Amino acid sequence: MEAAQEKKLMAREGSADVSARIQRYLGQYRAEYLRDKIFDLFSEPAYWDRLSDTKPCLIVGGRGTGKTTTLRQLAYEGQYRLHGSDIASWSALGLYWRIETNLTATFQGTRLSEADWIRTFSHYINLQFVDMLVSFVTWRQSTLGEATRLNPRELRRTCLALRMDETTDFSAFADQVSDQILRFESAINGLGTPLSDLDLSVLGRPVASMVAAILDDESIGQSDIAFCLDEYENLEPYQQRVINTLIKHVGDGGFTFKIGMRQNGLHERATLSSSEFLVEPADFVKINIEDEIKQNGFGRFAASVCNDRLVKMSLEDREFSALRLLTVQDLLPEMSLASEASLLGASRIRDDARNQLLHEGVAAEDLRRFDSMDDLEACFVGFWAESQDTSLSSVLTEALAKPGEWKTRVGNHGYAMLFSLRPGRTGLSKYYCGWSTFLMLADGNIRYLLYLVTEALIQHVKQGGDLLSPVSAHNQTVAAQAVGERVVFELAGLHKRGTQLTRLVLGLGRVFGVMAKQPHGHAPEVSQFRITDNKSNEEIKELLTAGVMHNALVRFTGDKMAAVSPETKDFDYQLHPIVSPFFVYSPRRKRRMNLRSEDFLGLASTDSTKYIRKLLSRTNREIESEPPAQLSLFSEFFNGG
Repeated sequence: MEAAQEKKLMAREGSADVSARIQRYLGQYRAEYLRDKIFDLFSEPAYWDRLSDTKPCLIVGGRGTGKTTTLRQLAYEGQYRLHGSDIASWSALGLYWRIETNLTATFQGTRLSEADWIRTFSHYINLQFVDMLVSFVTWRQSTLGEATRLNPRELRRTCLALRMDETTDFSAFADQVSDQILRFESAINGLGTPLSDLDLSVLGRPVASMVAAILDDESIGQSDIAFCLDEYENLEPYQQRVINTLIKHVGDGGFTFKIGMRQNGLHERATLSSSEFLVEPADFVKINIEDEIKQNGFGRFAASVCNDRLVKMSLEDREFSALRLLTVQDLLPEMSLASEASLLGASRIRDDARNQLLHEGVAAEDLRRFDSMDDLEACFVGFWAESQDTSLSSVLTEALAKPGEWKTRVGNHGYAMLFSLRPGRTGLSKYYCGWSTFLMLADGNIRYLLYLVTEALIQHVKQGGDLLSPVSAHNQTVAAQAVGERVVFELAGLHKRGTQLTRLVLGLGRVFGVMAKQPHGHAPEVSQFRITDNKSNEEIKELLTAGVMHNALVRFTGDKMAAVSPETKDFDYQLHPIVSPFFVYSPRRKRRMNLRSEDFLGLASTDSTKYIRKLLSRTNREIESEPPAQLSLFSEFFNGG
């Protein structure tokens, strides 16, 4: 007995060790945590070539789509790791800056008017950008051993523009910039020199002079310097107007902008001039990461990212050397609908249907042909009979007489039927497995894809599997549900309306889950919604905007002709597919339900359960007394608590 327990303990310790290594190689998702590893794990996205243009670029995408990774690769540290020390051969000479909310909040308050805050923030931007340029010159000397031949006249002009003592000595110049920043930070925090006494610089002038000083060094080549600004959505509207002004007037100054932001992150298109606005494509190019990656093959890009990490794991960890012979597609095998029907208990349903056909007096030849059907088709005979409120024998007769129409019907409704095969039974009621399914769940988000793959491999190892064998459909599904749950839990802390957003996702997810489980006589695979009235309501607009920005919702044009129509666009919305396994409904973009504004806001309120029941009642469905097992943590919420 003791030997057996010791063996189990060793197995658990072994799986924990392997799980930790999986996490180390595959589970590093956020560029902020990867540090220098980000350069080793970089896979070039399809839109990469478009970033080398001198025109300013807005890189738009949700969390985990690769904005930070891309901007970090454009920065000089990334270019050095990718292309070596010949700066003239780099795709860009980028300077990376992540804009944090605690910084932007510093430049607010009643102690200054907005006009004075604009002047103060403009001076800070000058200092910040010049300091970034100083950091590049210092890095080049310390890392590459190359001194930058700065134009002395432009360096002196930078001093004048920043109200500093004139110097052409770089070391003295760098010290002065550092001192200026310290004095400014003290003033902004209420220490030292009062804000009103600060000698402020004119927006952009010191930056242009410092850029000119650096680009005078011919060994740098002809590339413009690119300021790579991340998390632009964190800026206040007036702060965006300040930087928008620099973007608007990018031209012969030798610098440009590559800006990362979430959906709806451009709060302002205005500049500091009341008559000037940022106009696309005259002033900037917009790259929507999800759209770009999907159009250019998200599957190829995602496979490249995952397989590169598996190869790295095999090379650096001798125990997993055989992994280099496998791909992520090998580890996450697909499953046919017929096989899934079998796993979900089709044999029991098939037997019941056969007995009913015998009872209805079906001819022996028709019964033989029923027996030759695969599990999906056989179950579908009973499913369609119940949906149409008719006999099994009449459905079978029609299926055998019109095989083409029958095949189309099974294709249209067979997937939806799978959700109804295990009513009221414990265990999984639907499988989410296979590389193509994981791609669908991630919906163009590489971080979500890595979540799924990592969690699936960890589940596999925990259940005694090894990394040279495929992950079972069961473990893939458990992993997908765990990831969906994590995404839902994270929502509450992401926005000031995070609690409302969480309730909205839980409410909609529950509605879609019950609809999926009770598909008989209804349109299959309802997973989208459109708000039909009062769309200008500010609370609705803010919730929708927050939902899209934080990956709770996916927004797309509802009218397929909207792209060529002058009419105002109507948008449809879908919960991000990553949460669909958690609520157990289809991740596919199929059919839509209409929501009144009252219902939408009700789902996001403390009365959410009331509106869940109301929406289900409207479609002649009943909510179960208990939610599925994976939703047990929210049982009080769903039962009106």
